[in-house]
Amino acid sequence: MKKLIGLFLILFLSSTVLIAQENRTAKRGADMKAMQERMISELKLDEKQAAEYQKISDEFRSKMQSEREKMGGDRQAIFEKMKTLRAERDEKLKAVLSEEQFKQLQEKEKQMQGNRGPRGGR
Repeated sequence: MKKLIGLFLILFLSSTVLIAQENRTAKRGADMKAMQERMISELKLDEKQAAEYQKISDEFRSKMQSEREKMGGDRQAIFEKMKTLRAERDEKLKAVLSEEQFKQLQEKEKQMQGNRGPRGGR
């Protein structure tokens, strides 16, 4: 009986952790979509620009995630790859956005990066 209760308790706790993980992942995705929508609004993109911006951003985010998973914990390699991916993304965005919109985008990204604060050694 004690083994059964122990097993039930372990299963219950495990499922709680998994649900919390799923909620965090879903929230992150919703946050990214909200940020995209805010950027589209603030940059005053037309429908065509907005669709291209979303496509490029989604593609960039997907590639970034894939590269992080491939490289594991090699932070320097990840950093270098992210620089390359950002440069590719920026080139694609320059073709879609006006010069002024692209400049605004860069400024807003710098602000958001500054808002994250310093990152400690993980």
